Amino acid sequence: MPGKRVFVPFGNKKIYTGIIVNITTTKPEKYEALNIISFLDDVPLISMQQLKFWQWIADYYMCGLGDVMAAALPAGLKLASESYVALQEDVSYDETELDDREVKILEALKGKEKVRVSELEVILRSKTSFLKIIKSLYDRNLIVMFEDVSEKYKPKKITKLKIHPAATEDMLESALPALEKKAKIQFRSLLALLGEPKREAVKSELIKKYDLSADAIKSLVEKQLIEQFDIETDRFAARESVNEQYELSSPQIAALSAVRLALKSNKPVLLHGETSSGKTYLYVELIKEYIERGQSVLYLVPELALTEQLIKRLEKFFGSYMMVAHSRFSMNEKVEIWNKAAAGEVKLLLGPRSAVFTPLQNLGLVIVDEEHESAFKQHEKAPRYHARDTAMVLAALNKAQVLLGSATPSVESYYNASTGKYTLVELPEQYGAATRTKVIFGDIKEETRTKKIAGMFTSELLNRIHQLKIEKGQGIIFQNRKGYVPMLECSVCGWVSKCVNCDIALTYYKYSNNLRCHYCGFTQNTITKCQACGNNAMAIQGYGTERITEELQLLIPDLRIIRFDQDSTRQKNAFRKLIYEFETGQADVMVGTQIAVKGLDFKNVQLCAVVNADQLLNFPDFRSYERTFQLLTQLAGRAGRHEKEGVMIIQTRQPEHPVLQLIADHDYKGFYNMQIEERKQFGYSPFSRMIKLTLKHKSQEELQSATAKLAFLLKNQLGARVLGPETPFITRIKNLYIRNILIKMDAEKDAPKTIKEFIAKTFDFVVLQDNIKGLQMHADVDAY
Repeated sequence: MPGKRVFVPFGNKKIYTGIIVNITTTKPEKYEALNIISFLDDVPLISMQQLKFWQWIADYYMCGLGDVMAAALPAGLKLASESYVALQEDVSYDETELDDREVKILEALKGKEKVRVSELEVILRSKTSFLKIIKSLYDRNLIVMFEDVSEKYKPKKITKLKIHPAATEDMLESALPALEKKAKIQFRSLLALLGEPKREAVKSELIKKYDLSADAIKSLVEKQLIEQFDIETDRFAARESVNEQYELSSPQIAALSAVRLALKSNKPVLLHGETSSGKTYLYVELIKEYIERGQSVLYLVPELALTEQLIKRLEKFFGSYMMVAHSRFSMNEKVEIWNKAAAGEVKLLLGPRSAVFTPLQNLGLVIVDEEHESAFKQHEKAPRYHARDTAMVLAALNKAQVLLGSATPSVESYYNASTGKYTLVELPEQYGAATRTKVIFGDIKEETRTKKIAGMFTSELLNRIHQLKIEKGQGIIFQNRKGYVPMLECSVCGWVSKCVNCDIALTYYKYSNNLRCHYCGFTQNTITKCQACGNNAMAIQGYGTERITEELQLLIPDLRIIRFDQDSTRQKNAFRKLIYEFETGQADVMVGTQIAVKGLDFKNVQLCAVVNADQLLNFPDFRSYERTFQLLTQLAGRAGRHEKEGVMIIQTRQPEHPVLQLIADHDYKGFYNMQIEERKQFGYSPFSRMIKLTLKHKSQEELQSATAKLAFLLKNQLGARVLGPETPFITRIKNLYIRNILIKMDAEKDAPKTIKEFIAKTFDFVVLQDNIKGLQMHADVDAY
C-alpha cells in the first residue's frame, strides 16, 4: 500500500528505507527493477494526503521527492544499513605475510562476532589506506563483510517489580521469617514490595525509597518470589494545565471578533499587531476553541529561542494537550512526537519550520507567528521551502484555516492583505501597562569627530547603561555578528587571513584563541605575523558579540553581562538557562545576535540598543531595508513591555536615513508604502517571483563555461527574465566555486511550472552535452 516503508537494495550491498508512493503493473523501461526486500509497516506510516503534500513541495521547490522525505521523517524512522566486518570461521594466518596494519585489523576482530566498519576506520585513522587493507584481507578470504539493518528508534522502557504469580500467600508467609534471619536486605525488599499498591512498583523508585540493593532484588527474582519485567513508557511527562486568569482589553476583544469572522471566509488572516499588543492571548483564545471542537492546531515560530518562554506560557493553558517539535530533542523523542501526533494525541503542536511535516490529525488551524521572519525559509539544503507558504498548502489540503501574525508583516503578506487575497485585522494598541519605546540616535560620525566615542559605544549609549545600573533595570545590546571580531587584518599591507576551503575571512574567537570559518568549520591558530609582508602588524577589525561583551565589561567593571548567540546556546538546555538567568535578574545586560531580539518578554528591560545599524541598511540585498525595519522594530519591542518606559538607542552614521526615521516614528504603513513603490518600479517581489540557481564546481574554468552556456540557453527562451550569471560575494565554499543565475517571473502572467521544467531540462542538456562531471545546481524558489 502507498505510504508503507520498505527495505530496498541500492547497489550490491547497501540497504535503505523507501516509502511506497505508487503501485503499477507496468515494468520500468530504462532500468532493471529490483525486488523489495521486506516491509517495515503493517499499516501505512505516511497517509496519501501527506504524500500529496510532499509531492507539491518537491514540484514547487524544484527538488526530489526523496529530499522531502529526508526532511520530513525523523531520523529514527529512516533506516539504513551499516557495514560490518567479521573474521572468517576457523581462519588462520601467518603474521609474517601481513603488514602491521593488516595485523592490527585482524587483532581488533578477534573474539568478536562483528565490528562496524566505521569503528575499524578509527583504528587506522586513514580512510584511503583503510579501504585498501579491508579489500586485501577480503581478497585473501580472511574476513567477511555484510550489511546489517536495525531499527534506530528504541522505545523508553522502565523495569517494574511485582510479586511472582507462582508465589502463594503461604509461600510468602514462610519465606519472610527465613529471610529476616539470613538475608536482611532481601527481607526488607520483599516487605517493601508487599506494602506497595497492587504489590507492584518501579524498581529504581523502590530501591531509592527504601534504600535497597539491586543484588537483593536479583536474589528474590531467582527464588521466584518477585517477578521483574520491562514496560514501555512515555518520554514526555504528563503536564497539568493551570487555569491562568487574564482579561482581554477592548482592542483585543474587537480584534478577536474580527479574526473569528475572517476565518469563516476560509481566506488566510493577517493579524497586524503592535509589539506588546498581546497577540499571544488572542492565539490562546482561538486554540481553546479549536481544541474544544476536537481539532488540532499547528503553531509555527521562527526561532527555538522564541519557543522557550512561549512553551511555559502555553503549557499553563494546554498542559499535556501540547507538544513541542524541538530540533534539539533526541532522535527517540522526535519519533515519539511523530507517533503521538499520528495517533491524534497532540492537539497543539508548537515548533519551528520543520513542524509542518508532523502528521497532526484533524488539523483545524495553522498559526504562523512572526510570519515575516526569514528563519521560516530553508536555505542550506533541499527542500528550500518557506514554512509560511508551505503551511498555506498544508491548511488547504486539510481544509483548515490560517492565521498569520506580526508587528512588522512582510511586504508580500501586507500586499496580499491590501489586495484582498488575505483578510487584514489590526491590533494597534499595546496591552496592559506596555508603552511605545522611545527611539534615540547615537551619531557615530559626530561622536567620532568630537572624540566622545569610547570604542564602539557612543556617549548616549554609555550614559543610558550607567543610568540603567542605578535604576536596577536591564538592557539588551544587539550586534548581528558572533565571535570576537569579523577578521584579523595586516595594518601594513591589508592582508586578511582567509579559509583554505572558502573565499571568506576567518572570524577570530578570543575565548578559544583561534580563527574559525562559519561555513565549513575550518579552524587554525591565531596569526600574529602577516603571511604576505611578514610584519607583526595583525590588527583586529570590526566587532562581534564576544568583543562587545569584553569591552563593555572594561568600561563598566561592575556590570553583569551575559552573551546570547549561537555559540553560547549550542547545548540542549543553554537557551533555557540563559533566559532564566536574565529573567531572574542575575544579569544587567544581554549582548546578543538576532536570537536575542525575537519575541522574548522580559519585565525589567528598559533599554535596547543596536551597535551599528548601518551594517544592516547597507547589506547588498533588495530586502535589506525591510529586514532592518523589522529587526529594529522587534528590538524596540523588547523594552517597556510592562510598567517601565522603554528606550532604544540606534547607533548610526546616518541618523537622517528615511528607514531609521520611520522606525523612530513606529510608522509601518509609511515604510510599506515606500517599499511597495520601489518594488513595483524595479520588478521585485511581490510583483515578480524569483528563482535563484546556484551552480557549484571544483573547477572555476568549467563552472564559468557551464554557467555561461546555461544562461545563454535560458535567455534564448525566457529573454529578459534571466539575469546573470554572476559571481557572489563569497566565491568559494568547501572548495567548490560558486556562480548564480537569477530568473524573475511575472507574478501574474508567467506559468512557473513550465519555466521550472524548462530550467531542469536545460541543465541536464548542458551537463550531458559537455560531459561535465560534478556540476551541482541548487534551485531556490521564491529566493528571499
